[in-house]
Amino acid sequence: TEEERLLFSQDPYVYFYEDFLKAYDKETRKTRGVYYTPRPVVNFIIKTVHTLLKETFGISHGLADRQRVTVLDFATGTGTFLLEVVQHILEEVPDGVRTHMIQQHILKNLYGFEWLIAPYTIAHLKLSQFLHDKGYPLRSNERLQIYLTNTLEPIESQMNYLVPALSQEVEEAQKIKEKPILVITGNPPYSVKSKNTGDWITHLLKDAYFQVDGKALHERNPKNLLDDYVKFIRFAQWKIDEVEEGIVGIITNHSFLDNPTFRGMRRSLMYTFDQIYIIDLHGNAKKKEMSPDGSRDENIFDIEQGVAISIMVKKKGVKRHVSRIDMYGRRREKYLKILESQHATLPWKEVYPDAPLFLFTYQNKAIRETYNNWWKVSDIFSLYSTGITTHRDHFVIDFERDTLKKRLETFCDLTIPDSVIAVTYSLEQSHGWNLAEQRKRLAAASNVDNMLTSMLYTPFDVRSYIHHQSLVERPRNAVMRHINKRVNISLIVPKMTKDNWSALVTQYIAGHKSATRYDRSYIFPLYIYKIDEETKGKSRLLVEDQHYDNTGRRENFTKQFREYINSKYGHHPETQRILGYIYAILHSSFYQSKYQEFLRVEFPRIPFLDDRKTFDDLATIGDEILQAHLFQHIPSSPTIDISKGNYAIEAPIYIEQDQRLYINREQYFSPIPMEVWKHDIGGYQVIDHYVKARKGRNISLDEIEHIQQVVSILLFTHQQTRRIDALWQP
Repeated sequence: TEEERLLFSQDPYVYFYEDFLKAYDKETRKTRGVYYTPRPVVNFIIKTVHTLLKETFGISHGLADRQRVTVLDFATGTGTFLLEVVQHILEEVPDGVRTHMIQQHILKNLYGFEWLIAPYTIAHLKLSQFLHDKGYPLRSNERLQIYLTNTLEPIESQMNYLVPALSQEVEEAQKIKEKPILVITGNPPYSVKSKNTGDWITHLLKDAYFQVDGKALHERNPKNLLDDYVKFIRFAQWKIDEVEEGIVGIITNHSFLDNPTFRGMRRSLMYTFDQIYIIDLHGNAKKKEMSPDGSRDENIFDIEQGVAISIMVKKKGVKRHVSRIDMYGRRREKYLKILESQHATLPWKEVYPDAPLFLFTYQNKAIRETYNNWWKVSDIFSLYSTGITTHRDHFVIDFERDTLKKRLETFCDLTIPDSVIAVTYSLEQSHGWNLAEQRKRLAAASNVDNMLTSMLYTPFDVRSYIHHQSLVERPRNAVMRHINKRVNISLIVPKMTKDNWSALVTQYIAGHKSATRYDRSYIFPLYIYKIDEETKGKSRLLVEDQHYDNTGRRENFTKQFREYINSKYGHHPETQRILGYIYAILHSSFYQSKYQEFLRVEFPRIPFLDDRKTFDDLATIGDEILQAHLFQHIPSSPTIDISKGNYAIEAPIYIEQDQRLYINREQYFSPIPMEVWKHDIGGYQVIDHYVKARKGRNISLDEIEHIQQVVSILLFTHQQTRRIDALWQP
């Protein structure tokens, strides 16, 4: 049947190409985003474009109109999208005019850009063969308008005067880049480590997506905006900006729909396009996406990143809107849904992107307005940063301090050749990091012991760590020097997250994944220490006239927030009491559930309740949780025992009916309640992750006691959370 053909037939050309790359050139496949687009998806996109050209643009023959329609596949690959366009054109016209339509429309007005020689060749072969099968073999003076060119680069950077034919190819492609185009389609590559770093596309991107309404984003880490798929979307937008009307039909990574970093991109797209239709196909393994009913949600590609279909229309006079639908489920189910779908009958639901994030997702406007009036943690604390990124975890972090100290001493022993150190410790040279130079620098340091400290690596997992800029890529010293080997508490929250949202505290410096498995953890110290003149300039947020106590520290609250909180409650609440209150709010299950969509995309906002007694009660509960999480007060119950055994850690296995956690076939901890075993912080199943991280080691007495304490702490956390929920519901 036609359905089976679209669902399951495998293009033999693509079969060869994809499987060849999969087996022999995995890196090219990954970096260039070479993934065959499933035919039901291609069919839906082209079918929808064809329909909208008729119904919205008033082009009666849709894609088959040779006077008004030009089509560009900006990332042609093996030509799947263009082939679908050709099929729609030929189905639209009578058999008697097919030859004329091929000559005067298909060979003249359909264009493709591809940068890799293999798919470029296959696209030519495939489309030529298709036309041949339809009774039109290409003549010697005819060619398909598919060009070997980099869509994102201008002609100058691609010219190859040693190969005239290639230079001619690039020149012809450049003419098309300057030609008005009505329809742009395709499946651009997804690669956050983009190799397309030329000035032209970079400036084009930054002029539009790195600002919102003329105000710079000021993103600390905007690398996601440099992903190849974003650059291709910007190219398509630029082309449509050059004409009075047009339509873009593509499938891409779906992260631009709700990631805060993409707010400038979303705002810019809303300026260019009058109607934006999104089908979010989900399937994001990184976010651990599930169907709403709890069943499995699969990606339509063999990738972890979720994807979405975008149909964007520029047409004067139409009603402006952004609409979307969501498709969850198994891959085959999604294929069937897409195959059976018609644009006009899909249950589109309008979304209302507004400042400051312009999200292309559903939002409750009333809840959003209330939430936006609360204090964002980045406005409460004056100094903060992401956690430490070492780039050399395997070298600078260890379970044992003595092991780490010996490693550091060996590194500083300049009698040992650099080549031996490099091989022994798997240390690779990189741009900006020279092994020989850093060894000399460390060897000249006055005291190696001063570099050894402790780091919160993952939730409740503190490890020994070498803190020195010669070995650590981003030590975040502007913040960490107020925490390292000092008396302090830091709140850890994500700015955005794919995981279940969580908050944590620590008394140690912390890594960038310390409380979020896939996204960045942000560290907000409660106190700031008075710093020396030579280091003062590194922290511009410090206010010089603020009071430091006799220990040389002050609270890390902004002046505006402290004035607000004093006025709100008519007195000066203690610094740690305020943090306790914040921690209680962040542990409210009602709060996390009700504001989940906002917590995933920006720093949390905190409501400060009018009732002072409720504030005080929540502050007390939150402070109790805080002290437990800092191991300053360990709840006395329950008593967790470990059975006899050889203490070898193999793989953690939990037996629910016995409440036992086996670390090997014979030895187990018990009792561990199910709610404690499943306790998740930022994507980490806490106890499971702690044990797995030590697989292959013999568990030490310290680690046994630590697990026993963590079980008690997590059980206590659940009990306190229930107290919070009984006391306050947003």
